[in-house]
Amino acid sequence: MTDTELVQQLVARGVVDQVSASRVLSDAEYSHRSVEELMYERRIGDEVAIAKLKGELTGAPYRKINVESIPDDLLKIIPQETSTNYKVVPI
Repeated sequence: MTDTELVQQLVARGVVDQVSASRVLSDAEYSHRSVEELMYERRIGDEVAIAKLKGELTGAPYRKINVESIPDDLLKIIPQETSTNYKVVPI
């Protein structure tokens, strides 16, 4: 899934408007950052709707996870630096 595909689907489903989508797509290309990262940062579109759509496009199901329910010993499996850098947590 490319940034362009994500943005096209978000516009088609009414999650974001065409003007915001075009702007964030252009800014992402210029700044070498992902569209998704810029959308979250700028609070463009509903985060849950974006996550669900991204799940559909990638084949990974969306599931809301309660952060407090993740045991500390599980969090120690992945070093914090790695988790922060790659934006991943064990679940």
